[in-house]
Amino acid sequence: GMRWGAPGILDAMSNERISTVERQLSCDLSVETTRRREDPGFVPRTSADSEIDQALAIASVSIAIERHAGRVVVKHRPWGDRYQVIGKDLRKTKILIATGGAFRHITNPAGVVRSALENVEDVQAPDNPIIAIDSAYILYAIGLAAGAWPYLAAKLGRHLKATEAST
Repeated sequence: GMRWGAPGILDAMSNERISTVERQLSCDLSVETTRRREDPGFVPRTSADSEIDQALAIASVSIAIERHAGRVVVKHRPWGDRYQVIGKDLRKTKILIATGGAFRHITNPAGVVRSALENVEDVQAPDNPIIAIDSAYILYAIGLAAGAWPYLAAKLGRHLKATEAST
């Protein structure tokens, strides 16, 4: 989660992104992520705390998309450059489901996902998917049930709600 994993989010962020967020929010992300790691029950008390949580959520979604989406790489060869796709092309993804505590407590979770999609670079990220938020935190149960009880998994899946229409 974003409490235990906050320092890992910071480690995965680019120096440029860290500097931008720290400048925009007038904070030290190293201090803030350590604070969250040391107090997993941390609840934002100020608007600044909420903005930092939102920035960390955006970063974590961007990082996840960059890790899972495919990218085109150029292989330089003596006989000429060759292009190769590494990973999965997610551009035609119709629905993107966000799950976890961060999305249950952030004011505009779909906006966080949209911001994250705008921040990814050089990958074949979803292109304008419908955003669904697993506010009931049931996606794990759907996955567990899918193999043995597909009817139950489908029924549980109906509880996921798209929070916005595709734009």
